[in-house]
Amino acid sequence: MRVLLFAGLALSGATTIAAQNPSAPSEPAKMTLYPSSEIQWKDGPASLPKGAKMAILEGDPTQPGVFTMRIKFPAGFRVSPHYHSQIEHATVISGTLHLGMGSTFDKDATRAKILTLICLEAGLIGLIGAILGLIVGHLLGAAGSVFIERLVGEGFNWMAVRRDELLYLLGVVALAILAGLVPALKAYRTPVATNLVAG
Repeated sequence: MRVLLFAGLALSGATTIAAQNPSAPSEPAKMTLYPSSEIQWKDGPASLPKGAKMAILEGDPTQPGVFTMRIKFPAGFRVSPHYHSQIEHATVISGTLHLGMGSTFDKDATRAKILTLICLEAGLIGLIGAILGLIVGHLLGAAGSVFIERLVGEGFNWMAVRRDELLYLLGVVALAILAGLVPALKAYRTPVATNLVAG
């Protein structure tokens, strides 16, 4: 523990010293502002379907190295699966972007659909469990009815389904869906990149 604390203090001290004595850059860093009214938009690259617009803010996307560009997509725009040879950072400035990973395009594979599927699966598991519970309960009732009939000479109708049993089914399904909301919301909020790293 002392070694870790010492290493942390040493690293903190080195960072402080470096911040106090920065080496003078050969030329000052350039700062550029890009007001939206001054950005020059042109048709998107050939790799994108028609309708996309782009504006190159810095660098050259056709050459190795860092570049910054803005892309406008019309509503409902679809980009087919593709790969990048360089690191890409995407920022959605306005609108909604549905992002998927893989070699095939599936417009229905959205976060909302994943949330719905997980909740439906939880509800179905709860329904199956509740039905099995009712079946077992009625079978035990049948055995109990035979036993009671031998003792007192009269049994009961173990096959009758009562209204409160239907309420029990609905209650179990509702609880199962609520329980399924926890992993469903976690999956909904998890970024695609995190799922890929975890997988």
